Amino acid sequence: SGKMESCSSDFICNCTQGYTGPACEYMECPKGKAWFDEATGLGGHRNGSVCSNRGICSRSGGTCSCDSTYSVFEGAACHKMACAIDEDGMACGDTRGTCLTMKKLAKRTQVNGQAHP
Repeated sequence: SGKMESCSSDFICNCTQGYTGPACEYMECPKGKAWFDEATGLGGHRNGSVCSNRGICSRSGGTCSCDSTYSVFEGAACHKMACAIDEDGMACGDTRGTCLTMKKLAKRTQVNGQAHP
């Protein structure tokens, strides 16, 4: 199928990039930093979790379906937080304000009314 580069005598296969599985029959899904996960050590965490542990991987297409319980996560690897949506289906950025990333919010930090780096 062109997905397998080689197999060793003990039947361990080396898959072409983008494929995985015992016979390289599955497509890999995007990986991102896990939102919630077990620590791998003091202050450590896994840096490459499939669908950031916030979605389900479709191995046939190699895409993530992000957890839709609260429509909180989005992006190819479910690695981004989505803008909040109220009970009427309106996102905060539609007419009621601006949805900002944590990085953009950090730039607006103030201490006693003064910009703080």
